[in-house]
Amino acid sequence: MVEQINSMNTTWKAGLNQRFAGVTKSAFSFLLGVLPDDTEEKVYKDITPRDDLPENFDLRTQYPNCESLQEIRDQGSCGSCWAFGAAEAMSDRICIKSEGKYQTRISSVHLVSCCTSCGNGCHGGFPYSAFTYWVKKGIPTGGMYGDTTTCKPYVFEPCEHHQIPGPHGPCDIEYRPTPKCEDKCIDGYEKTVEEDLWYGDEAYYVSSNEEKIKTEIYENGSVEAAFTVYEDFVLYKEGVYQHVTGSRLGGHAI
Repeated sequence: MVEQINSMNTTWKAGLNQRFAGVTKSAFSFLLGVLPDDTEEKVYKDITPRDDLPENFDLRTQYPNCESLQEIRDQGSCGSCWAFGAAEAMSDRICIKSEGKYQTRISSVHLVSCCTSCGNGCHGGFPYSAFTYWVKKGIPTGGMYGDTTTCKPYVFEPCEHHQIPGPHGPCDIEYRPTPKCEDKCIDGYEKTVEEDLWYGDEAYYVSSNEEKIKTEIYENGSVEAAFTVYEDFVLYKEGVYQHVTGSRLGGHAI
């Protein structure tokens, strides 16, 4: 049964989504790793929305030489979305600002395991704190699971979060604990963690105003966003999702 829902001038289709077939509510909620009680004082960037934004804009086509923009990382059996969204945006911006000179991958597992001010690792964290940590402490490189060209690649293998057959095995029924923070790179990597650190220039929030976010992306590149996930999101099929019914399950970062 597929239902078309109209709400607040948006249209989306709902129905049985096979991607989440058989997934329990607790298992789904564990992956929603944005914690709600971040008390860190934030810096908000004053953005004047541009009036010359194009109708369509895709960073992947605008910067085709940036390899990180083409990747989709898999958080596996760990509630590390807050770190993934941050590390992906950081990696993209390094490439964009260097005009493709640096194809760097910032380590999401280092944030998960070593940033104590960021939250609770695999049990959730604060996206903004990930960026302030990048500015103050620096983060080494780290690609996807199995990568051997970076200092601290992701340690949890990709898995199928649903019952559709895929290239990976099913996710663990029991979710993984936060990995121990180790001050060393993988065996065979030519640098130490200290030698491999990358630093951000500044950390800031962008308001939830759509035109300001579009301007920020157009001028500077990828951003990390967090949103509240409700029960009806599990039934999302296509279109522009808008919460209609169901209770809150958690926060997710992208």
